[in-house]
Amino acid sequence: MTVPQPAPLSPGSPIFSSPSVTPTEQAERPSAFLSLEDPVVQASAAVVESRLPGDDLTSRLLRSTFRHFGEVAPVTLSVVAAHFFTTPQRIPAPPRERAHIADADHESVRTSVGRLAISRWTAAAFPWESPARATVVLLHGWQGRGSQLCAFVDPLRTAGFDVVAIDGPGHGNSTGNRADVGTFSIALREVVDFLNASGPSVRGVVAHSMGAGAAALAATDGLDVDGLALIAPPQSVATVTDDFARALGLTAKTEHSLKSRLRRRFHPYLWDRVAIDRRVQDLAMDALIVHDVDDMEVPFARGHAVAAAWPRARLVPTQGLGHRRILRDPQVVETIVGFLAPFAGAWH
Repeated sequence: MTVPQPAPLSPGSPIFSSPSVTPTEQAERPSAFLSLEDPVVQASAAVVESRLPGDDLTSRLLRSTFRHFGEVAPVTLSVVAAHFFTTPQRIPAPPRERAHIADADHESVRTSVGRLAISRWTAAAFPWESPARATVVLLHGWQGRGSQLCAFVDPLRTAGFDVVAIDGPGHGNSTGNRADVGTFSIALREVVDFLNASGPSVRGVVAHSMGAGAAALAATDGLDVDGLALIAPPQSVATVTDDFARALGLTAKTEHSLKSRLRRRFHPYLWDRVAIDRRVQDLAMDALIVHDVDDMEVPFARGHAVAAAWPRARLVPTQGLGHRRILRDPQVVETIVGFLAPFAGAWH
C-alpha cells in the first residue's frame, strides 16, 4: 500500500505535521509514524536520554572506567574521550549496500578538508544529455558511509534525480582520520559546488545524524538547494558533547576538561557557531525532519528543537526504528522521496 506523504511545503505551512493517514488506512497497515499529539512524542520531546551505540562488554567497561577514575584523573580521561569524539572508525559496508556500490560510478573530489570519495547514480527517467535532470546528494553521519543511505538511491532515480553519495572526511574511502560537523558542512558545500559546475544542479540533500547537522549548517552558510531531508539531526555541538558525556558516564570534572580540550582543538568553525537551532531561525528553505522517539544516540528532543526553530521545517516523528534502521524503512524512504520529488527537473 502506498504510504501517505507530506505535501510539499509552501509559505504558511505549519511548522510541524505528520503524514495524513485516515483511520481506515491506519487500521490496514502497521506504521512507524506517530502523530505529533501522541503522548509518546510529547514526552520524548521533553526528555533527553542517550547511550553509546553498543551495549556490549567493551562499552560497559569503558563507561565503568570513566565513572570510577573520573575524579582522580579527569585530564587524562578527557584525552581518551576526545580521541573517541573526533576519531571515527571505518565500518565496512554490509552486503545490502555493496550491490548499490557496484552499480555506481566512483570518483574523488579534492576539497579543503581532504579528498572525498563520491558515488554517482544516473536518473532512471532521463538520458544523460537531458538538461531537465536534477541531483540529490546523500550525506551520512558519524562512523557511517555514503552507501549507508542506499535505500534512497533507486526511489530517487525513479523520481528523476541523479543521486550522489558522499563519504565524509575521515569516513569510507575518503582521506583523513578526524571528523566533525564543521568539516562535514564544508565538505558538503564544496562537493555541491563541484557537482553544480559539472552536471545537473543539486536541488536537494538527504542527510543523517551528524551529516544532517552539517547540511543544516551548510544551508545557513549559503548552500543553494530547494529542500533538505534531515534524519535524526543534532541540535548543536554543545548538546552533542552533553549527550556524549552522558553516554560515556563522564564525571563533571572529566566533562569540563573534555569541553575545554575540544574548544581548543576543533576547527574554529565548529564550537560557538554550531548551535543549529539558533542558526536556522531565519532560514527560508524547506526542510523535512524525520526523527525516531526511540533514538538513543541522537535523542528525539534534539530534532524536535531544530524543527521548532526552523520556520519552514516539518517534523515527522517515528517509533521503533531507532537511529539507523530508520534509514532503511520503506515508509520513511517514500515519505522523503515524496518531499523531494517536486524539485526534480528544477534546473537553476
